[in-house]
Amino acid sequence: MPRPGKDVLFAALRVSSLVGAIIWLRVRPNSFDLSAIYSLLGIFSIYSLMLYAMVMAQPAWAPKLYKTFLVPDLIFLSLLVRFTGSTLSEFEDAYFLLIALHTFYYQSMRAGLATAGLSTAFYIIFNWQSFALVHWSDLVLRLSFLFLVALSAGFLTWEVRSAHGRLAESNKNMDHKLDQITALYQVSQELGKAETQAQVHKLAVDATSVLLGAPVVYLLRPEGSWLRFVAWLGLDENLLQGRSVQTGEGVVGKVFRSREPQILADIQAYPESALADLDQGCNLRAVVSAPILSENRTLGVLNASRLEPGSFTNEDLELLGVLASMVASALQRTEQYESTKRQAITDPKTELYNYRYFSALLDEYIFNRDCKQLSVLMLDIDHFKHINDTYGHQAGDEVLNQVAATFAAAVRSIDVVARFGGEEFVAMLPECSIEEAIQVGERIRNRLENQPMQTCAGEIRVTVSLGATSLLQGESVQELISRVDHALYKAKESGRNRVRMV
Repeated sequence: MPRPGKDVLFAALRVSSLVGAIIWLRVRPNSFDLSAIYSLLGIFSIYSLMLYAMVMAQPAWAPKLYKTFLVPDLIFLSLLVRFTGSTLSEFEDAYFLLIALHTFYYQSMRAGLATAGLSTAFYIIFNWQSFALVHWSDLVLRLSFLFLVALSAGFLTWEVRSAHGRLAESNKNMDHKLDQITALYQVSQELGKAETQAQVHKLAVDATSVLLGAPVVYLLRPEGSWLRFVAWLGLDENLLQGRSVQTGEGVVGKVFRSREPQILADIQAYPESALADLDQGCNLRAVVSAPILSENRTLGVLNASRLEPGSFTNEDLELLGVLASMVASALQRTEQYESTKRQAITDPKTELYNYRYFSALLDEYIFNRDCKQLSVLMLDIDHFKHINDTYGHQAGDEVLNQVAATFAAAVRSIDVVARFGGEEFVAMLPECSIEEAIQVGERIRNRLENQPMQTCAGEIRVTVSLGATSLLQGESVQELISRVDHALYKAKESGRNRVRMV
């Protein structure tokens, strides 16, 4: 059951006023027609209880119910005045206060005046005979006074209700602000836990959508002189496939270059939109865009869109700016973290994984038995010392890097390639048989043999030798590497520029 509100309490007061009227009639000495009065009160009690029950069941209907019961109320009070002294009745005051209550509930000058006129008409109709007992000027004066008191009370309650409405709106705004602060705090906590740039990107677009109530959000990061989509919400991935925006172009490009946030009432009326087909295809209208700024560079642009023109405010722009600064801090931190992590697991010269990380990854595969079969390739550049001695170490480093790039490009995305040491490289091939591993090795060997290396010393032709093997049951990482190293030794011993297996 919903919690009783002011309308329910008002209905309860009606019942209480009925009880009070009965007590007043019992206590006050009088010569009234009590049988008629009690019959009248009985009818009033029945429909008042009906009203109370309906308001309790459906509090939202209360204003309509009061409007429906207004005429019976006026008739009841008019008759009650008649049977309790007519123009001298104490109920006359309560009767005219009904005008104030009506003004209160419907908050309308016109409604209050209409109710005042209706109530006066009922009063005159039901108490016409008693008017001869009082002087007409006294009656007019008394009715006018009560009429003005009732309207004054109505206007006062109207103003109180208006003030209450303003206070409620203020509380609503404060609650909204508190919700935003709470949401920003939660976002800051989540951003503080993020370990990768991708996690920060997703948190940024999700938080923007929630905080601004925007159905479409996207984040762009710089890549050379272009801005590339890295995360989005509410857009079809096919629409963004291969899309990018040149820095300085359109809204996001200008926000990126100027480092100033921008708000547009209607992007479709903006003549220089770089994503006009996207805006029109998704019917995007209002746009707010903020740069993600570090101390000396712009890390990206955070953009939010709505379908209603002019629906973003300066408050939304400020909120997006606060979020963008939090995202900037998170991106800087994760960038440093990823850089440190990358340095710890990669070879600085070839940018392949180092053998320490490779060994740990291989051990994890073996320990967890993540695949049914596992093969390993080991590659060695033939006569690499001769290349260094003949062409110099700079040319040798360039050969080393090109061989590493060719090796990495020739395997699948699930395969892992690392620098073993010196001019030797090793690759882990999950779900790959020894026969398939040999085919991969032959493809790499053939490609390198027929692909001259472009170096500072000119073209250099190189060949490579490869060893291949597959994991045996119960074999350790050291045993597996020892066997593939033996296969490589066989390839070099048998003349180099070939693949051998064990």
